[in-house]
Amino acid sequence: MVELFKIDFDGTRIPFYFAAGVSSIAVIFNLLLPNTPPSAKGKKASLIDAFGFRTVKLMKERNFLMFIVFSFISMIPFSMYFSYCSEFLLDKDFKYISVSMNFGQFAEMFFLLTIPFMIRMVGLRKMMILGLVAMGIRYVSFYAGSYSEMSYFYFIGILMHGLIFGYFYLGGQIYINEKVPSVLRSQAQGFIFFVTFGLGLLVGNIINGQIISKYSITIDSVRKSYSCKRLY
Repeated sequence: MVELFKIDFDGTRIPFYFAAGVSSIAVIFNLLLPNTPPSAKGKKASLIDAFGFRTVKLMKERNFLMFIVFSFISMIPFSMYFSYCSEFLLDKDFKYISVSMNFGQFAEMFFLLTIPFMIRMVGLRKMMILGLVAMGIRYVSFYAGSYSEMSYFYFIGILMHGLIFGYFYLGGQIYINEKVPSVLRSQAQGFIFFVTFGLGLLVGNIINGQIISKYSITIDSVRKSYSCKRLY
């Protein structure tokens, strides 16, 4: 589409227009959904309930504890992808960075459709493990691409985004829905979101910011990484 309409997509306001349009459609769609009030509607709420901290008692079970720990740890390197992958691709002279990274979202839509079949074929546990394996493949692919200067490795890493999100993170939400008592399900979903996209990304950005700073130099007031291989 970019080549067809001769549009310089990156560095323009066009992505924001697309985002605004899709968001408007999502708002209209959500307003048409049926009314499904939470089971605790009308009851007194607290910050403990809002953050899902009553779910902490479920961590006494080993499997649930391991799930929470792996979810938190996985978001630390994930924040490197979220925050710095576009800069990495820019350093590698990619022409259409936004379009390139959106391949990960297209892959995510595809893998989401395969989740019911995967659960029936291999089970939820193995599907989530496959998501973690895909995360390792992504970072190995970025390293291999930087080491060999073969750009197709980067696309392998980007496409892994769909498998990771669909199989591990969405699989984790399904796991919580099955594992947690019905009265705590909404709190548990809020808790895992707080652990991953809250604490996980926060800690990851702090750690990865230090790594970027250590392996970067400033040239003419512009910070550049002097060894991309060591970053990925």
